[in-house]
Amino acid sequence: MRSERGQHLGKNLLLCVTSLSVFLGGSELLARVQYTPEKDDGGGIFVFDREKGFQLNANHTDVFEGKTVTTNSSGQRSPEIPVKKPKNTKRILVLGDSISFGHGMSDAEPYPRLLENTLNTSFKEQGSTTRVQVMNTAAPMNYPLQEYYDLERNLRFEPDVIILQLTLNDVYDAPAINEIPKSQYIDYVLKEYSALYLFLKDVYGRVLFTDPTGENIAEKAKQLEIVSLEKLIYEPNDPDVIAAWDKTLHWVGKITESAHKRNIPIVILVTPFVFQLDADELLASPQQQFRVFAEERSVLVIDLLGVLKILFADFVHPELTREQLTSKIITDALRTHSEKKEMFWNALFMDYDHPTAYGHELISGLLFPYMVDLLKN
Repeated sequence: MRSERGQHLGKNLLLCVTSLSVFLGGSELLARVQYTPEKDDGGGIFVFDREKGFQLNANHTDVFEGKTVTTNSSGQRSPEIPVKKPKNTKRILVLGDSISFGHGMSDAEPYPRLLENTLNTSFKEQGSTTRVQVMNTAAPMNYPLQEYYDLERNLRFEPDVIILQLTLNDVYDAPAINEIPKSQYIDYVLKEYSALYLFLKDVYGRVLFTDPTGENIAEKAKQLEIVSLEKLIYEPNDPDVIAAWDKTLHWVGKITESAHKRNIPIVILVTPFVFQLDADELLASPQQQFRVFAEERSVLVIDLLGVLKILFADFVHPELTREQLTSKIITDALRTHSEKKEMFWNALFMDYDHPTAYGHELISGLLFPYMVDLLKN
């Protein structure tokens, strides 16, 4: 009796497995009519990385966001830099995301390249033989986890100063940070072999963003990101927000600890989102949280948002000197000149957070005096 039951159960299981295999196989064949899995030949701007999830392809030239992107043999968006540091050479290591990478910028336009050129010109004019090399390891979609590994891998270049650029989505995306390498690997494998996976991924995106055509997903994702970022400000005690900050600051802490261990000065550059350029001080609370964290570790913080507020008031009141721009004047300018504020932002940023060429010039100029001081000392 038991033997007959076992045989019956075995047949049913075999039938289920066979049916499922036929269903999945048929679905895969149907999906291949519209979707084609492609092997990663290493020819794109990104390549898979087991620790980081992804990284920039080394020795590669490509077009990304309409601009030519060139990387050196170390995968940096910088000219070729030998590992051994030449005599009379100072090096700055830049860690960051698409902002420092130079989203929408040609190779010569991102602030790390501008900073290198300005520093070298300045030292030369002063009669110094010092040469500065800026290594830009930043990449789109980078978060502090990737930036930590970028630091560890590039310490062999003996940097004299480290710039860590952070922005709000470093916190917003923190819950997924520790899962990035694993999820990226699964995604990487399935995209290479399964058309059905590509179909399901496409359908998921269209449903998630209520976009049947799939043509407006990128724009809707940006809008959703801004809405989600506001949660960091208006719901700071939410358990998810607290957990997100904990994870972000864990990795930022590992970066600062690594720098301090080697006596390398580190500067944190915090860049804003468009909705933060406002009179409401609450909107600047994430910058304040980064500042408190950094000051507890004796790390210099450069807050771009604070600088932008002063520059905007200067733009609204050209008749006043910088010293005459009181907190009240700055707040009133931000509160009452919305049209000018939009014009001001659009001159410096191409979207909600990525700088224009003018924006990169501003950041380079902002960093310049600090870098001169740190490199000389």
